[in-house]
Amino acid sequence: MHLIKLLRFWDDSYPIEKWFELVDSAATDLIKMNCYDEYAKVASSKGNHEEALKYSNLSVNWAKEHLNAPERTYREKCWYALSDEEIQNSRKRELAIFLVTQSEVLAKLDQKDKAYKACQLAIENSNLEDARLNDRIVELLISINRTDDAKDIAKIALSKGKASTNLKKVLGDEPDAGIDSIANDYLLSKEDYLKSLMKNNIAPNFDLYSLDGEKVSLEDLKGKVVVLDFWATWCAPCVMAFPYYKEVVEKYRDDENVVFYFINLDKDKEKEDISSFMESRKVDFNVLLDKENDSSKDFAVSGLPTKMIIDKNGYINFGESGFKSDKEEFIQELSLMIELAKNSESLK
Repeated sequence: MHLIKLLRFWDDSYPIEKWFELVDSAATDLIKMNCYDEYAKVASSKGNHEEALKYSNLSVNWAKEHLNAPERTYREKCWYALSDEEIQNSRKRELAIFLVTQSEVLAKLDQKDKAYKACQLAIENSNLEDARLNDRIVELLISINRTDDAKDIAKIALSKGKASTNLKKVLGDEPDAGIDSIANDYLLSKEDYLKSLMKNNIAPNFDLYSLDGEKVSLEDLKGKVVVLDFWATWCAPCVMAFPYYKEVVEKYRDDENVVFYFINLDKDKEKEDISSFMESRKVDFNVLLDKENDSSKDFAVSGLPTKMIIDKNGYINFGESGFKSDKEEFIQELSLMIELAKNSESLK
């Protein structure tokens, strides 16, 4: 959000009241509360803990009231495809984020019991489903001398596949922590889950041209696992996924049996525009151009970004729209999909 970015670069010589005027003119309460939460973090980082707590409390109290609000907000109504349960989970996550900030501020005020209570409530509402939030929770617990609790939370997060590299280090010095065992159990359960989602649909052919003018036909790629990413320059989540894809592409760079193609669907961009865009993002992908969007229609793409994983026999094994913001989960899941596609028995 622009208001939050603006706050991060706010010059202390300029009255902060001007920023709050912009915040108060924001369209929705949720935007305001996210801004208040960010301000609390910034204020606390500068030693203004009492001021930080004031605005953190505003965010937390609003989120608690909003948790059981019978009507969807304007933003939630835009998510028409989400069920009531999914909306409720989204509200709980918002509350958990605000509670973690509140906990951090309380800890800096040396109100450790209150910080721990708020942290427990954050855990309850987040269900430890957000790796970045889990990092903050574990760090907070360590700061208030709840090391055993921190390690317990780290293990649970790891078992859910929601543990970052930093969080794993919390358990790294324990010989009996069982990190590898927990991680392997998670991967096995994740693999079983993905197997249950595997499709066996014949992939429609396409003939598209790359940025270098080379014609690429899906038919000619049989014998290889093909990963397709449908994207556009105007799609923010598409571009956010690029650094994640970059790591997976690098991982399989020496595997001749796996290829990646990024199908651009911009209708009003020329080849030179797309080349410049990719250079500005510092990514070197195999981009295919489809200004007419014929391939997206043939593959029944309903939203961006959409990825398709096609096995060596030309069958779609996986198709998924949307973007997982958890980098480790994204890379792990896509890698598992590729490995499953490599061993697909679609023709047997």
